[in-house]
Amino acid sequence: MDIKLPTRKRVDSYINKASNDIIQSELHEAHEIMYDAWECDNYFSIIQKIKKALRKSPLCADAYTYYSELTVDGIAKRKSYLETAVYAAEKALDAPIDEFKGSRWGLIETRPYMRARAGLASCLWELGRYDESLSHYQQLLELNPNDNQGLRYLLSTHYLELEKVSELEELLSQYPDEYSTFFSYTTALIAYRKSLSSADEKGNEAISCNRYVPGYLSEKIKQPENSNGYITVGAPDEAIEYVNSNLLAWMRTPGAIDWMATLKKKSEI
Repeated sequence: MDIKLPTRKRVDSYINKASNDIIQSELHEAHEIMYDAWECDNYFSIIQKIKKALRKSPLCADAYTYYSELTVDGIAKRKSYLETAVYAAEKALDAPIDEFKGSRWGLIETRPYMRARAGLASCLWELGRYDESLSHYQQLLELNPNDNQGLRYLLSTHYLELEKVSELEELLSQYPDEYSTFFSYTTALIAYRKSLSSADEKGNEAISCNRYVPGYLSEKIKQPENSNGYITVGAPDEAIEYVNSNLLAWMRTPGAIDWMATLKKKSEI
């Protein structure tokens, strides 16, 4: 079931014709419809709710974003939907997005913008437009340093894939208290590459975060992912998520996988 989404021209026309009170009231109603859509598990009902939300307000960025996730349209169209989502979301704000910098996820009115732009960054990465994708992720982290969306993990993976090591190290340094599988194992890998005296310590810290990663790394193949959409901290599904995203970087580092496997064996003694 296809939807003819509003264009930027339609967004501009709506803003020019409606009062701010009406715009905000209708946008609120559209958001309520989208909350229902997110809770719905029937595809056709979801599509109807997305259409209803956009009829209520073409500024409802979450409607474009969610549709881009569900549609079977090609990636070029998905990119177009997400660009309109970002445009609509910024128009819905009372001030330019830069004025919200550092305000974090706590400002509910900025969340549709953050979701839309993260979706656009992901889409651009799929298209191979890596620099543009990275720029969006970087700016989203500037807007929300607390990173409630978990974009720092995606960004660390992309930096590692592109061997942008200096940018990766800067990102890791921005979250010195981070204790996660993604950051811990990547920090250990960088320490191993640089032959730092702290490499074993970093490796053991990573193992304490998730003990399943070394085993999956040793298999040197991507693993089947779970289909429920949830990741459990310290569990095999989290290990699979990390390995599938970062395996090539480990394989490009001579001896790194064997080193991690040895550390894992020693930890079990």
